[in-house]
Amino acid sequence: MAKATVLDLNLTFRAVTVTKDGDRLEVSLGTRTIGSLKPGEVVVKVQYSSLNYKDILVCQGNPGLVRRYPHTPGIDAAGIVVHSLSSEFTVGDEVMVVAHPLGVSVQGGFAEYVQIEAAMVEKLPIGLSLRDVMVFGTAGFTAALAVQKLEEFGLTPTKGPVMVSGATGGVGSMAVFLLACCGYDIYAVTRTRMYEKALRDAGCAEVITMSEIYKLSDFPILKPKYAAVIDNVGGAFFAAGVRQLLEHGSLAAIGMVASDHFNVSVLPFILRGANILGVNAEASSATMRQAVWQRISRSMMERRVGPLVTEAALCDVPELIRDFETTSRFGRTVINVAG
Repeated sequence: MAKATVLDLNLTFRAVTVTKDGDRLEVSLGTRTIGSLKPGEVVVKVQYSSLNYKDILVCQGNPGLVRRYPHTPGIDAAGIVVHSLSSEFTVGDEVMVVAHPLGVSVQGGFAEYVQIEAAMVEKLPIGLSLRDVMVFGTAGFTAALAVQKLEEFGLTPTKGPVMVSGATGGVGSMAVFLLACCGYDIYAVTRTRMYEKALRDAGCAEVITMSEIYKLSDFPILKPKYAAVIDNVGGAFFAAGVRQLLEHGSLAAIGMVASDHFNVSVLPFILRGANILGVNAEASSATMRQAVWQRISRSMMERRVGPLVTEAALCDVPELIRDFETTSRFGRTVINVAG
C-alpha cells in the first residue's frame, strides 16, 4: 500500500468557514491547516464539491447539525487521495464522499482538503468522473435512492404518473431527471412557474404550483391520481400527496422544507393500501449504494444532465449561501474547488 510519507500538519489551504459571534453567523472564504482538522485515516485533495440544502442549514446555524465553530460546510466532496492509513485506499485514488456526515460532524468539502475516516470514503463508480459524481452528490444520490425504493415497492412507468415536489431544487430536479430516463409520466410541483419550460424540457408532463396543491379539498381522501409521490416539502404537501395516491401507491418522504409535521387520515392507508417510504441516504448499505450509483451511471449515459447543472468556484460559495433566500435557482450547483 502506497502512503504519503509525511503529512504536513502546517499545510495551509483555502476553505469556506462559518464563524459565530453570539447570535451572528458569518460565512467567508479563508484558510485552514491540515492540523486544524479532526484526525482521520484518509486525506483527500478536493477537486469538486456541490451545494446541498443541508449546507444552507449548516450556514444558518441549525443547532441540530453543528454546534462548534469555526466550521467548514460542504456535505459532498470528490478528489484524489494524498495520504492514507487505510488498506482500502492508495495515494492517487480518485474517491468521493457522498451521503455521510462530512460537513456536519467533521469539517466539510467546501475546502481544498478534507481529512476523514476511511468508512466515509468510496472509490468512484465505473464510468463516472469526479465532476459527474458531484453533479449528483448527496441530493442526486437521495433522489436515486427514492426511485430505487419506489420501484422495489412495485412502481413501474405503466402504473401511473409520479408527482415530485420541490422539483426545481437539487433533489427534486435529479428525481425528475432519473424518472425521465426511465420513461415515467412526471408531474412537477414548484412554488412558481418561473422554470416551467426548463421542467418540461427535462421531461415533465405537467407543472403544478404549490398554491394549487394547497387549494385542494381537505377531504380525508381525494381522487386517486398518482402511482407515487416523491416529497421534498413535507407538511401540508405530504398530506395532499398521500390522499391522491392510486391503489397501492407509495410516497417517498425525503424532505421537510415546509414542515416536519402533517395531518392525514388513515383512510388512504386502509382503503387504498398506501405506503410511506422513508428515505435516509446516510443509512444506505454498501450493496444499496452500489445499486444506486449504477442507476445514476446508466442514466447519465442515456440522457443529458447538463441543462440541470451550473458550476461555481469555491470563492463563490459565501455569496451563494447569502443569496439563497432571495435568489431562485434551478437544478444542481457544482463547486469547482480546484479551478
